[in-house]
Amino acid sequence: MKPLSTVAKPGLMISQTWPASREREGDTLKAVEIALADTFFDALQTVELPYPPARRPPPQLISDRQILLTYTLARVLNENHLNLSDLDEANRKKSYETVIGCLDDAQEVGATTVGLISGPAPENPNLRSDALRQLADSLLH
Repeated sequence: MKPLSTVAKPGLMISQTWPASREREGDTLKAVEIALADTFFDALQTVELPYPPARRPPPQLISDRQILLTYTLARVLNENHLNLSDLDEANRKKSYETVIGCLDDAQEVGATTVGLISGPAPENPNLRSDALRQLADSLLH
């Protein structure tokens, strides 16, 4: 395992919290540009950039600022009722396939990390360890 100092520089992260930016082409990129204009932060967390033309400028912007980018897929998973720890195998498979499909986009924008959520815990506490095993299996794909 690499020491933390070789993985990321210390600093502060700003989260791009403009949820409606995903609704129109160019808005998420604009939100990223606004967030990067604040030189106080060393890292940025953004929602996915669903439009291919918007994924082209961020790598240069990130490189120019020497900033770390986290590409967060929580909304993609939530809005599609996906769950990486689902006991329903069909939905769990659809969930990890969706994440895998987004990894190329994350790489294209220059992300250093991808943010995920597992999904809700089962209501029955006796099934939570099974859900954790499902999550582990999803993450190993």
